[in-house]
Amino acid sequence: MGSAHHRLGLALAALLLCVDCGSEAASGPVPVHWDRDTCERCAMALGSQRFAAEVRMSGDRRAHLFDDVGCALLWVEENVPKTRHDKLEIWVRDATATEWIDARVARFGAGYDTPMGYGYATVGSDVEQSIDLTELRRRLSAREDERRNRHD
Repeated sequence: MGSAHHRLGLALAALLLCVDCGSEAASGPVPVHWDRDTCERCAMALGSQRFAAEVRMSGDRRAHLFDDVGCALLWVEENVPKTRHDKLEIWVRDATATEWIDARVARFGAGYDTPMGYGYATVGSDVEQSIDLTELRRRLSAREDERRNRHD
């Protein structure tokens, strides 16, 4: 009898684990395992919380993780059709690396030593010469085009 109870207990525990696995929200940022999770674009470990980013399609449980906002935005350009960009959630860490914020309302400043050298970080709206997400995408795309032209 003890063995039957033991098997039943294990089966219930396994069932609870499976239920918990599917409970992750389908929107918003997901927890990151710092220094273990890797960047979707460059495959480096996400170590610096200050520059991390996440991208999700609305309603999709899978989040794409990035070590640098530049990696995130260039990955979007390379992998997501422009017609679906309005369905994306893009999350970036705030300047103090304490919380995630929606990149569409974030402001970005240049001149930072970021993991992949794109040089942009989330800053407060009061920072002089900060730019919005649209301008950041434009600058990163232009920079990537220049890099490709030099190597062609």
